[in-house]
Amino acid sequence: EGEVNILDIPESWVDKLAIKRSNYNLTYPPYGHRTVLYKKAKLELFAVNTHEQGMVKRLTLYKDLARTIVKECWETFVNRRDRLIRRVRCPLERKVHESFGPGRLLSLKHLIEWTGKRREMHFYVNARLDGLKCREEDVGKKIIERFEGRGDRLVYRSIKVKENVDGSKSTFLLQGGMQNNDLLVLKMTEKYERNAYKSAKEDIAKRTFYVSENKVRTHYHYADSCITRSTLVHDKERAAEDVGESLTDVINAEKDCLTAARYSQNETADVLTTRKHEEEDIIVDQPVFETAGGKKEEEKEGKEEEEAMLYIN
Repeated sequence: EGEVNILDIPESWVDKLAIKRSNYNLTYPPYGHRTVLYKKAKLELFAVNTHEQGMVKRLTLYKDLARTIVKECWETFVNRRDRLIRRVRCPLERKVHESFGPGRLLSLKHLIEWTGKRREMHFYVNARLDGLKCREEDVGKKIIERFEGRGDRLVYRSIKVKENVDGSKSTFLLQGGMQNNDLLVLKMTEKYERNAYKSAKEDIAKRTFYVSENKVRTHYHYADSCITRSTLVHDKERAAEDVGESLTDVINAEKDCLTAARYSQNETADVLTTRKHEEEDIIVDQPVFETAGGKKEEEKEGKEEEEAMLYIN
């Protein structure tokens, strides 16, 4: 015999609940914002697309119990057109760390800056043609770039510079110094990974351009089971018989390195200028389904108003 259902639950006397999508998305009623205080910390929560900067969370860590001295400030964003997803500010260190999602101009992933001292840029390597992974800069002193997956096997480039305060004329100048001064190049270095299809004596491992001394030193890779390697020095001021690479080839490599450094410096300036403009005019995009849902609700409300008017008339 079948089981008998002894417990018969009565129907609810409450009408079916209905809530507008706009009210549901408010998340933290009635204003879409909530603040929670902790010991030496404050947490602020915002509903999606209610904050003018696209912020959904801000965690502020303080150094004192009175919560007056900010130690760190973590901000999380969504739907930003500039693809910004997180920003960490450390006012005491004068440090700002911004993180971006994929699809941004120049494939920027992280921008870390210590105001007036140091700057780091990390990139989405797979989205770049030049294989640039990161760029580190001690402002007015040194620039370091690291690469991955390049056809020429370049993995490292560094440029040692100084402020051209006296305004000396030189072909080895870069833009971007402090107080609108150019940067005078003192030394450039490039490093290459091993090419198994070349002999170790012909495969360049490291090349250093001593610009101020007019010399170029080339180190080749170590051969298997060897503790020494070939080294070649070219003096641009003294003509000599070419052994290994010719002086012309080395000078051309120096020009290519300087051109790449200038291009990188211009790209950095473009990134910083773009970030400044983006922060001056922040754009928060509305998700497609929310836009469609909003239009549908507006049409429904408009239809109800028309029906009400017809009933009154």
